[in-house]
Amino acid sequence: MAEINERLNLPDNIEVIRDQISAIIFSEMRNQYDLAVADDDPVADDYLTTVLVENDEPLQAGGDNDLFPIVNVSVDNVRRDGGASVNTSNRVASLNLDCYQVGNTSGKFAGRTAIIKAWKLARCIRAILESDQYTYLFLRGVVSKVRINSMTGGYPSGMENSAVKVAVVRLVVEITYDQNSPQTMGPGLTIFPVVISDENGQVVGNIKEEF
Repeated sequence: MAEINERLNLPDNIEVIRDQISAIIFSEMRNQYDLAVADDDPVADDYLTTVLVENDEPLQAGGDNDLFPIVNVSVDNVRRDGGASVNTSNRVASLNLDCYQVGNTSGKFAGRTAIIKAWKLARCIRAILESDQYTYLFLRGVVSKVRINSMTGGYPSGMENSAVKVAVVRLVVEITYDQNSPQTMGPGLTIFPVVISDENGQVVGNIKEEF
C-alpha cells in the first residue's frame, strides 16, 4: 500500500538550479552582446550565445553555424554533502557547462581561431557565475555555494571531417544546495522566467520581454 498520497510532479531543486543558470547565461550574454554592439565591437557576434539545456547533440543544434557560440548546460551528478548531518537535505551537484565556438574558416589556423573564441566564451561564463550579483544565483536559502572546479579546453571527437573547426571549453560547476523532500515546503525562490524548447532544449524568447 502506498504511503505518499501527493503527486511527485514538482522538479527537484537541482532542476530549478540548472534552468536558473541557463536563464542567467542567456540574459547576461544577450546584455554583453548589446553592450558590444553599442561599443561598435567588430566581433560583437561572439557574445550572441545560444543556450541549450540537456542537449545530447549540441553541435547538431549549431547547424550551419548560425547558432554558434553555444553553451550547453547539463547536470552530471548529485551527491549528499559529506560534511552535513545525515538528518539534513544538503546536496552537492556537478554541472557541465560546455562552451562551443567555431573557426571562421576551415583553413590552416581555423582550429586556433575556434579554441581562442571558445576560451573567450568560457571566460565570460566564468565571470558571470563568479560575480557578486550571482553568489547564490538569486536562490538564497536553497543555494549556499557556487564554485567553478575546472575549465578544460579541446576539440569534440567525431569532427575530423567537418567543413569547419569546432572547439569546446568545459566548465565544471559545483553547487551546494538544500533539497527539501517532497513532503515539505521549500523556501521561496526568485526564479528567472525562461522558455526552454522541448525539441532541442534551446532557451528561447525575447530577452527584453522575458526578463
